[in-house]
Amino acid sequence: MPIDLLSLFIGFVTGAVVVAIAWNLSSRTSAPTETTRLSGVWSLDDVASAGTRLAVIATRVDGLHLPANSKVLVPRADTVPAEVLATCEVRMHPEVRVNAAIGKDRALVFSGTVHPKSTAVTTLEANAVQRLQGDFQRLWAESQPYVESVPSVSALSGKAGRMVDVSGRAADVLEFRGRRMLRLSDGKAAVGVVTSQGDVAQWSGANIRVTGRMVREGGYAYIDATSVTPVGELAVPA
Repeated sequence: MPIDLLSLFIGFVTGAVVVAIAWNLSSRTSAPTETTRLSGVWSLDDVASAGTRLAVIATRVDGLHLPANSKVLVPRADTVPAEVLATCEVRMHPEVRVNAAIGKDRALVFSGTVHPKSTAVTTLEANAVQRLQGDFQRLWAESQPYVESVPSVSALSGKAGRMVDVSGRAADVLEFRGRRMLRLSDGKAAVGVVTSQGDVAQWSGANIRVTGRMVREGGYAYIDATSVTPVGELAVPA
């Protein structure tokens, strides 16, 4: 079971208060090493380490630039802005209830959502950082890819590399690099669909819902589908 990160956050806050009191009461000339600090001023760049990917666990990410290629874990598909989807690897787990950014040797634990105005505890405590890293990795291993619901095939433009969910009308079948590719259309635009879920020709002429990763390579755009299911009649523009 995941550790109770809310309790861990409360412990961090308590630790920060104790450090502050100790600082004010100490009469020694040498300053103690500060390993936990509560502050409204923080930077994700201070947490990210060169050569490693920042790990972010959040109930919502809003108004914040994350380092490119960060690993982002959220509870559902409406909690991440488009710019994060375009530059980070995003996955979903329903048990995400806290907000933290975790680096190699330090972490930020937020009092609210991952937002520029949120207060956060910065910790360099090795045991605390290791517990956060371990909990993130367990949830990440159990998570599902973030799937973006796209209203139409025409709206797939610019979504290369993302997991998408889109519906349309299956048209003709083409040969593509030794595989059979189905052409999916909304009447205005079309995209290829390849899958290991069987012969794509079985859906030709039907209305289908496709879930998979949007790929663009060599001038071709297609969906590498993990799921293809028939749906009812669609309102396809003329």
